[in-house]
Amino acid sequence: MKVINPANGSLVTEIPTDRPAAISKKFDECKAGLKQLASINMDTRKKYMQKFSDLLTKYEDELAKTLTTEMGKPITQVRTSSL
Repeated sequence: MKVINPANGSLVTEIPTDRPAAISKKFDECKAGLKQLASINMDTRKKYMQKFSDLLTKYEDELAKTLTTEMGKPITQVRTSSL
């Protein structure tokens, strides 16, 4: 699958397409992860969510540039709505 920058039509990257078996395996892994998450107490979940939030903040500039390149959305909108 080609990822195209909608602003200028240039190729950003190319991602290999998964076969149905690989998609099924990933889906099964997600379901197993959800079951595992359900067994984790709320305090630990909060710590995981805080860590995720911290990483989003740490990589805000990089993530904003990626979203702008891949979606063609102005970077100011990406920063205020997505991150």
